[in-house]
Order: sequence, then structure tokens, then C-alpha cells
Amino acid sequence: MRQHGAQFIRYLLVGGVTALAYILVAIALTRSGLTPGVASICGYLLVIPPAYLGQRILTFRASVWHTIAFPKYVALQVAGNIAGYFLSNGLAGLGWPGWAVFGSVAVMVAATNFLALKYWTFRAHA
Repeated sequence: MRQHGAQFIRYLLVGGVTALAYILVAIALTRSGLTPGVASICGYLLVIPPAYLGQRILTFRASVWHTIAFPKYVALQVAGNIAGYFLSNGLAGLGWPGWAVFGSVAVMVAATNFLALKYWTFRAHA
């Protein structure tokens, strides 16, 4: 159980850095004229490679091949981007400020990713 707790803390640290980068990039892109939905997608696309490596190496210490894990990781991120697009446009339409829009999107996507990463993306197959 102790190992799972440490793994979750590493997940939160890597995810927190990634989320902060996503939020800052998405806010900057929105301020430069992009819609919140497009800014959300661009923000996620920019953080996918470093987030993948951080979660693979630091969090899950996975030995599964990149050819297996990376496509799964990308599929999970595509689902997050689709959700982020609609959620960020919806929250912005309600008049939420950028930090609240993108912070909420980051938290909601991160909350679903831990189990998917642990039991699907980085799971070693026999």
C-alpha cells in the first residue's frame, strides 16, 4: 500500500507541473486571440511529450515498450482534449475567468488519468 501512495504522490507532482504548464500556455494563447477550446487543445498538445516521459519514467517506472505505451497515452490525451475543448468552451460561456476554466479542465482530466495510466497505458503485459 505504501508503494501505491508514493506512486500517487509522484503522479500528482508530475501532473501538477504538467497542469501548471498547460494552464499558463492556454491562458497565454487565449489572451493572444484563440478561443478557449482551441487554446485548450494547443496547451495539451504542447505538454503531451514531456508529460508522457515524466509519468512513464518517474511515476510508473514502466518497462512497457514505447510502441505500446505511447499510442495508448496519446489516445488517452485525445479523449482529454475532446473533453477539454467542450468543457472549456462551456465554462467560458458561463463567464468563468481563464484561470478557473483551465484549472477546472486540468483537474477533471487529471482525476481520470491516474487509473487509466496505471492499469492500461503503462501496464506490463505478459
